[in-house]
Amino acid sequence: MLEVETFTQFTQFSCAGGSLLNSYRKYAANYKAGHACLTLPPDKGLGGDLRYSSRRRRHGRNSSCGSPLAVPRTLLDEQKESIRSISAYRDVEQESGVRFFHEVGLLTVSSCAEETERGLRSAGGERFEAQELKRRWPFMTFSGEVYAHLQATGAGWIDPREHVRAHLNLSRSRGVDIVEGAATKLEREGELWSVEVDHAEYVVTKKVVFALGAFTNLSGLIPKESSPEYDMWGKAVFHARIAEDEATALLSAGMPVVMWKFSPSDNTSANSLVSYEGHKKGSYVYFFPPIRYSDGNWYIKIGHSPFDPLIGQLNGETETDKLRKWMQTEGDDVVDLQKQSESFFKSTLQTLFPDTTFLEGGYLSPCVTSRSRTGEVILDALPSELKGLYACSGCNGAGAQFAHEWGRQLSNIAQQ
Repeated sequence: MLEVETFTQFTQFSCAGGSLLNSYRKYAANYKAGHACLTLPPDKGLGGDLRYSSRRRRHGRNSSCGSPLAVPRTLLDEQKESIRSISAYRDVEQESGVRFFHEVGLLTVSSCAEETERGLRSAGGERFEAQELKRRWPFMTFSGEVYAHLQATGAGWIDPREHVRAHLNLSRSRGVDIVEGAATKLEREGELWSVEVDHAEYVVTKKVVFALGAFTNLSGLIPKESSPEYDMWGKAVFHARIAEDEATALLSAGMPVVMWKFSPSDNTSANSLVSYEGHKKGSYVYFFPPIRYSDGNWYIKIGHSPFDPLIGQLNGETETDKLRKWMQTEGDDVVDLQKQSESFFKSTLQTLFPDTTFLEGGYLSPCVTSRSRTGEVILDALPSELKGLYACSGCNGAGAQFAHEWGRQLSNIAQQ
């Protein structure tokens, strides 16, 4: 049995947890136990259960490899938090010895000039019109009247697995105990919490911090009355395989992460991409520069399908059953949605990269994300008569650019 002051559970590869503990460790010596503890479940689905891991999973837990990040164009407070978080990543890389931040920039392309101007006002950067866009990146084709905004610094993509490894390195260097295993049970013992790990080891702690993921409420670990309210969304991303020489050429030409915002009413060739039933006006896709995956092949990842469903709306008796079906590609409704997503992604890439040859071996990866009911980040003590439970979840696809700052903020909350 291990006695600690603070226990943090990763329910999936959540970037906030390691950062939180790094900050928390500065104050841990003031407490009786003198240190903190972090558990990391095995690289398999929900608590090690392969039923909740995609059959098409090829590259470990996070087959997507990359997560986009940039300073958001929304609320000023969010911009400040994002800037503080992204600015800290180079220091984290240097101290941990792990590179995870690839600052290749973010190019946002839209048919709306005002959209581009808003981006320039909020995040800064460089403006491009259609002809300038084609001269700068001739390998991409955006037909019609389009405008673009390039955020060259403080934007790009991170490798989430390496991001977590970097923070784990820092946590270990600061005396945090790392327990490799899934937290399987949580019980109150007087003024303390007892956390069972993999049905064997126990950690006794005064406070429990959850780095939340989409599977959290399904695990049954958090008391029902304290569980945060959020919805699970089934997501699909496509990995388009290309030859190494083409990947090298695109990288040498300075291909950034790209977000293409478009509308079904646009009078451009994009209409061929948005004619699918159910596509909403104002949709977008994002895609990454080529990334070499662990199988040795190069892929361009594209995401944000118009067919991503709310898990609760799929056929199935329980939320757990519906999630399993989505991840395992089972059931006519799930198969149909994922086939439509794959067709959409392939059509989009062929239109955007007319001179690029996409090879056999591309594949669709189902995954799942969470979205809070309010649209706001979950970052606070959990409501409970029993004190000592805290949670952080980026939700809404916002984890990459806020992780470090939100971890710091929650560590402060947990110490109050």
